[in-house]
Amino acid sequence: MGQAPVIVALDNDAVLSDPSVLSRVEQRFALDSRLGVLAFAVHDYRTGGPDMGSWGYPWPLESHFQQEFLAARFCGAGHAIRREGFEASGGYDEQLFFFGEELDLSWSLVSLGYEIRYVPEVSVLHKSSQEQRIDWANGRYYYNVRNMVYLTRKYFRDRLMLVAYMGGYLVKGLRNGLAKAAIKGIWDGLRLQNNQQKQVTLSKTARHYIMQYEYVPRGSAWQRFRREIVLPLKRSGPE
Repeated sequence: MGQAPVIVALDNDAVLSDPSVLSRVEQRFALDSRLGVLAFAVHDYRTGGPDMGSWGYPWPLESHFQQEFLAARFCGAGHAIRREGFEASGGYDEQLFFFGEELDLSWSLVSLGYEIRYVPEVSVLHKSSQEQRIDWANGRYYYNVRNMVYLTRKYFRDRLMLVAYMGGYLVKGLRNGLAKAAIKGIWDGLRLQNNQQKQVTLSKTARHYIMQYEYVPRGSAWQRFRREIVLPLKRSGPE
């Protein structure tokens, strides 16, 4: 609703870490015309350390929390967006209630040629509730599955990738007693695709950017399946 060239947004339970944050944000955008989003470091309000629940990047928190790096996503708890890019992207996709809206906006901005940069010198203090974050049985897992199926179809015309995602979410759901949520999420994610206003076509450069800063650091599809699903199954199985 504002007019300034940069939008700064925080969660309603986050505060800026110090009075100079906005000045540093303004300086970074002025120096780099390709900067679409500046992702803030998110500290726990009580301890001052990293907010574990707000780290969604593919690199280990322990080694990268204090490092600046390019990314293919940002955390909504604290960030700044170039208004010109936000408006050109069409803003947030209203179909993504509750999960994945920042990721969608990130990829949309990348498709327009912008970069996303995590800058630890710019930070917020987050009064988050870890108990609520891990309540996957109360609809959280359903929205996670539904929206990631939707986003995979929206940005990548890759059936093998889509099948791998759906299979992984289904196995995770079965393992954690959330099979019904997984099945419903997959079904609704496929149906949402039919209602979207536009299909985003990623250029070769944009696709390379997302792969380089989102998928490559996480390993191949098989490595992720083995690490996130097969090994946990073995650990939880009979001795």
